[in-house]
Amino acid sequence: MSRRPVESPRFLVAGLLLLAACGDGPTDPPSGTASTLVVAPGSLLLAEAGATQQLRAFAVDAAGDSTEVAATFSSSDPSVVSITTTGLATGGSSIGSARIVATSGELTSAPVLALRASPAAGALLVADSQVIGGVAAVDPDAPYAPGRRYRVRIRGASAAVGQVVLATGGAPIGGRVVSAAPGAGETELVVAMVPLGELFQELSIDARLPLTGALADEANQTRNGVRLSRAPQGGTRFATSPGARFHASSIRTTSAGGQVEQEFDLGPFKCKLEVPAPIAVPISMSSFSGDLNESLALDLVVEDAVVRRFVVDGSIRPTLTVAPRITAALEGKAGCLYKIREFPLPIGGPIAAVLGGQVPVGIGFEIGAKTTLGQLGADVTFQSTITAKLGFDCTGACEWVQAFDATAPTITVKPVIPDLGTSTRIELGASAFGWADLTLGLTFWDGEATRLKLLAGKAGLEQKFELAPSEAQAADPAYASSFSLKPLVEVKAAAEYAPLQNLLQVTLTFFTWAPEFTPIARSPHGTFAITPASVVAGDGTQLGERATFTVTLTDPTFLGAYAIETVQIRWRRTIGGTVVLESGRPGCTDLAAAQDQLTFTCETDFLEEHAGAQTFHAFVKTRIFGVPVPVPLEVAADGKATVTVTGGAVTVTPATVTLGPGESQVFTASVSDGGSAAVTWSATGGTFTASGNTVTYTAGSTPGNYTVTATRVGSTAAASAAVTIAAPAGGRAVLWTMGGVSEAVVTSPSGTECQDFDDYSENENFSPSQATSAQCSGSWTAPAGEPASTVTGSASGNTTYQLSHTNGAIHSITASGSATASASAQGAPETFRGAQGRAHSADVWFYFTVEGTVTVTITGQTNAASAHESPFAFIELYQDDTGPLIYSFQGAVSRTLTLTEGDYYLRGDAYAQANANTGGNTSSNATASFNVTMTVGP
Repeated sequence: MSRRPVESPRFLVAGLLLLAACGDGPTDPPSGTASTLVVAPGSLLLAEAGATQQLRAFAVDAAGDSTEVAATFSSSDPSVVSITTTGLATGGSSIGSARIVATSGELTSAPVLALRASPAAGALLVADSQVIGGVAAVDPDAPYAPGRRYRVRIRGASAAVGQVVLATGGAPIGGRVVSAAPGAGETELVVAMVPLGELFQELSIDARLPLTGALADEANQTRNGVRLSRAPQGGTRFATSPGARFHASSIRTTSAGGQVEQEFDLGPFKCKLEVPAPIAVPISMSSFSGDLNESLALDLVVEDAVVRRFVVDGSIRPTLTVAPRITAALEGKAGCLYKIREFPLPIGGPIAAVLGGQVPVGIGFEIGAKTTLGQLGADVTFQSTITAKLGFDCTGACEWVQAFDATAPTITVKPVIPDLGTSTRIELGASAFGWADLTLGLTFWDGEATRLKLLAGKAGLEQKFELAPSEAQAADPAYASSFSLKPLVEVKAAAEYAPLQNLLQVTLTFFTWAPEFTPIARSPHGTFAITPASVVAGDGTQLGERATFTVTLTDPTFLGAYAIETVQIRWRRTIGGTVVLESGRPGCTDLAAAQDQLTFTCETDFLEEHAGAQTFHAFVKTRIFGVPVPVPLEVAADGKATVTVTGGAVTVTPATVTLGPGESQVFTASVSDGGSAAVTWSATGGTFTASGNTVTYTAGSTPGNYTVTATRVGSTAAASAAVTIAAPAGGRAVLWTMGGVSEAVVTSPSGTECQDFDDYSENENFSPSQATSAQCSGSWTAPAGEPASTVTGSASGNTTYQLSHTNGAIHSITASGSATASASAQGAPETFRGAQGRAHSADVWFYFTVEGTVTVTITGQTNAASAHESPFAFIELYQDDTGPLIYSFQGAVSRTLTLTEGDYYLRGDAYAQANANTGGNTSSNATASFNVTMTVGP
């Protein structure tokens, strides 16, 4: 038999039972046209062991028509409630809960919560068949809290004031009787809500119950201009008619916390606008579509008639395509929610009178702005799977259970933004999300507004834009336009939690969980630099020095798509007192981006009219979801770089010079502008003395053409002078005599000496090489009768030279010499003086005559060291042996000289002396050495 059930899903099972009572009995399992299998009653209370109730199964098709069908029943815990396969339930010996499930053909019902519990003493138990009509609130505006009253009519039973009344089936009746008014065959009761502990002596529940939607929502229908249908993968699909347009209506204004809240409807969306002051709501919306799949369950634990866990969890999978628009100036944001389905909590009977409620689920969006413009907006598509947990847990300390996590969400937000002109600055935010609430309160005996909303959660993604014209970005060193995408998650607990505490006897506090997430995608940004810091301008006849502009970007992609179109270089100029941005210099204006390009470079130069500091800003032109962002984004909050342009050409004087080998010349550099005039010097040959703008240059020994260059510090501007090193006039140096002395002498305390002396003076053999050496040593003791004393001394010296010549014409001379001396004394009689050792070694000399003009290069090294005395070594070049000193050095040297006709005397000498004096055990030593090479000719 088929019948149309009553509209309210709450009383569906009761209506089904009434229809079955006058019908023909169960039929065969459905053939496939039915979509849902429903068990009646939808809740079961067995107060005693052995108590029984008959359950029945009904097949309900998509149109809402129902037919009783044969089904097979089963229980999750027969020790609590057992059931025959034909649906006769029997109370067991254990207090607790069980889940009853029916199957018929391919259909399986949602589980029915069956309780084996002990009611409060003297409680009146009422079957669903005894309930006449519905349940109605005495005061629909009364808060959802203990003492809230409702009316119900019963028959076949009488109740006393103060008595607890409980339904044994699905009727949501459980409370304490306030009044009872008998009538013709029935009694009208006024019942007050009380905590579970006053309804039961023993009550224990541990069940997980899936939520199923209202059957009417499954059928194809149109509500508020939105067509609802089943999605291909289950759930609900929704869509407006093509070309539909919605505007704000039914505006309701309140004030809270300094902000004005305006509630309004936008088609099927319930919206709230937060603004500084009341305005005509500037929000509109075109057609939208999407779908919502869900899989939710209630996790309910009750121990000793006290709720320990009350959590709805599972997942919802929203999809939304929506295009909201802001139609006038706005400073605020509007949030809009569309409730697609509302799941009744799968609790019936007396438990529903306390814990009955709903889980509305849907999709939503927010759009906000700070702008003086209208026609802002976004085309938004969103899809995600959201894992949700809403409720509380008192298995330990009572605490809210809250989680709303979006898994792999996807979103596109295509901005709709008009031309911003040159000064308008806007902020635009758009988000889409799925949402779910957990509420207490029975729809059919209190209004939606009086429900107690325990928790409200939402999760999605939020796209933000902060945009301003290029001029506004450049003018504010702390601001750059940008956009970003980040997760949006929020869970709020009820502010009015006191009724919940009183009703459920739990202690909970208000909270809001809205974590701030790091953006998962953001606009490109980076650095901008110009090198070098200073360049020289061109003078109209030649190019100026080139400056290199470099922009380096990060975050070039947005959700995997390369987002950069071009990099723009803009020149900040002041014209008539107004700051403007012009295109950059030629070659550095708009730089097109190649796929995945991160670094952008260009080069340009300047003219003398640009002298001074020149400032440039770098911007990036972007595209997001295929839509160009209407303004370029500065690459950093202060994305500028500066280059100093100078008109300063460098001049070197004299510009040309001719020098002989080893000759010197003073050069001076000057810079034409008033900037930094510092220069550095370089040369292709030769050396410099001192630094600065005036230096002394010394030519090298090799004839040829060379360049001396002055370069401006911090710039590549430079100028050069040409240097010619001329070969000396023809000539030669002729060796006519040479000699050398090696000498070693040791003197005793009494004046006795030992000595070795070699003298090779006036040697005209011109032998290729020669060596001499001398050494001696002595030891003395104190005379008899004197205190014991011993003195010793030693000395040695040697000289060598090598000569390269052709028939007396010198090519090169190499000479070296060394001297060592040491002395010691042990015991120190006052009558003794110390030993003295000295060596006068390497007194080597060369006499030669220069015919014409020659160059000679002298290189050498002298060393001297002593623990006591002061040894010395030197190399000298004289004009003859009695003429003026031409060159002398100690230490290291390399010098080229030009010698004209005349006689010359080159000498090397090393001298060392060491003394050991009286006064104790003493010793001393000294060494000295030299080496020198003279090369004749270039």
